Amino acid sequence: MSATPVINNLYEAKALLEMTRGEKFDELKTFSTIANAFAMHEKLMLHGIRYRPNYKIAIA
Repeated sequence: MSATPVINNLYEAKALLEMTRGEKFDELKTFSTIANAFAMHEKLMLHGIRYRPNYKIAIA
């Protein structure tokens, strides 16, 4: 895995999920397709720890 915060391929994303969660994600496939990328994105969003601040900004 790289030291950058960018996920380079689906295998790297799967390994990151498995390492941080401590469980296997056998249902995720690492072959580069749109469907596999969407499935990986869904798991990353469900199990991710991204911080999104609540800015007090409104757009009129």
